[in-house]
Amino acid sequence: MRGDGRKFLNASLIKAVPIRERLNGQLRAEFFNVLNHPNFGGPNTTPTSAAFGRVTSMTGTSRILQLALRIGW
Repeated sequence: MRGDGRKFLNASLIKAVPIRERLNGQLRAEFFNVLNHPNFGGPNTTPTSAAFGRVTSMTGTSRILQLALRIGW
């Protein structure tokens, strides 16, 4: 038995900011599973189970946002 495929849409926004001549900063935002699409687990493959062939779980994580500030010299 096969399950559905996994669907993720990830995105990132990066902004470089010069602070001084030899000092710069970088602000970044990263988004994982932006659309918060559900990813279902595999079907039950136990032939004697009453739930045979049913999908009863989810895999992966929900939407995640990550922010970072980097300073380089």
